[in-house]
Amino acid sequence: MWKAQTHQTAADGIPHVALESSVSFLRDGYTYISRICDAHRGDAFSTRIMLTPVICMRGAEAAEIFWRDGRRRRQFRTSELACAPSSQSK
Repeated sequence: MWKAQTHQTAADGIPHVALESSVSFLRDGYTYISRICDAHRGDAFSTRIMLTPVICMRGAEAAEIFWRDGRRRRQFRTSELACAPSSQSK
């Protein structure tokens, strides 16, 4: 079984997971952040994706931080996508 290895911990207490995580991120997709957070028993970690330093977070606080400035908008709600008419109607 795969186990995440922490290389160092940032000054703010967020674990730094790997020097580069692009391959793992592309391989695992949606489950990547949760898998690493579960392995470290936390809700945030830092890493690099495509050599760019990033902080990955999950949970209500992460959603609040992401949406709070009002610059992002949801195009569709899940219920709208589930009920959207097919463009290939016969």
